[in-house]
Amino acid sequence: MQTLIRSHVLTGYRAVVRELGGDPDDLLDRHGVRVTESELVSSFVPYVSVLKLFEATATELDCPDFGLRLSRCQGLENLGPLALLVANCKTVRESLVTVARYMPTYSPAVVIEIDESQTGDAVNFVYDINLRIGAGLRRHQKAEFSLGIAMNVLRMLVSERFEAIDVLFRHESNLPAAVYRRYFGVVPRFGQMVNAIVLPRRCLDQPLALADQRMHGMVGEYLQPLIQAQAPPMEQHVEQMIARLLPTQQCRLSRVAEHLSMHPRTLQRHLDQRGRAFEDIVDEVRRERALEYLANPRMTISQVAGLIGYSEQSTFTRACHRWFQASPRAIRAGLQQAAS
Repeated sequence: MQTLIRSHVLTGYRAVVRELGGDPDDLLDRHGVRVTESELVSSFVPYVSVLKLFEATATELDCPDFGLRLSRCQGLENLGPLALLVANCKTVRESLVTVARYMPTYSPAVVIEIDESQTGDAVNFVYDINLRIGAGLRRHQKAEFSLGIAMNVLRMLVSERFEAIDVLFRHESNLPAAVYRRYFGVVPRFGQMVNAIVLPRRCLDQPLALADQRMHGMVGEYLQPLIQAQAPPMEQHVEQMIARLLPTQQCRLSRVAEHLSMHPRTLQRHLDQRGRAFEDIVDEVRRERALEYLANPRMTISQVAGLIGYSEQSTFTRACHRWFQASPRAIRAGLQQAAS
């Protein structure tokens, strides 16, 4: 079964492609995501097709900042009914937590998290894609597009003059620093463990001046059945937590359970009931992250090994032979050939 995303994600696509001298309908047709302008409000399209469409558009039109350009056409309103709920929260924190909680109504592929675990003034507004979606596919354009929209939303919720402390991307830079600064106000750091906007903690308690609690309650009642029907399974939460802990080389069931506010035995029992072993899930996450990182030619093999939790490159090499029957360098060469 395909994972879908609301067609709102394509708002502005035709206009941006035409400005770049391309044929938007041809690109949409070739990637199986043809929708009319009137269908953008209510229809859904395959998420993997959108990933491929964005990358192909950037490549074919020789526009490496395509995702960022498209993000300028979108904001909170593209979340549909969820936008009403978010805009009528009491505080910025409540708004961002609401986005994270109800994101499955927009697409179950998208993972949003408000990470307040850091010390000091920094809070991470984290964006990611479900590990099961498009493993091994290049995601640079979609990641930059999504954080571009996140900046638009934060400027609406906090202030038009909102300034991020930092912007983080898992991939490597595609563009000159000045281009990123124009969109984000700062030059992002690349090759990081997460995709995130880092914002000042003080912003979270800022009240929203236009909040209407009655509207918030009505929209919440409407969305609640949807979120219950589309809530991601526990295994997805486990996978995302494993992905976060792998670089620390402290990825143990007890640590994952702690982060999920569960007793380790409860988590183990939950996985046993579904016929899943924690060690197998760790291995699957490592495999999928390895494909993503190996697709980035600027990352050394030793860096990739460390990011997926191996202290020795030789251990990573043996794992690649087990997963793919090939060395990391051979896998990288194949991914680059496929991308070109």
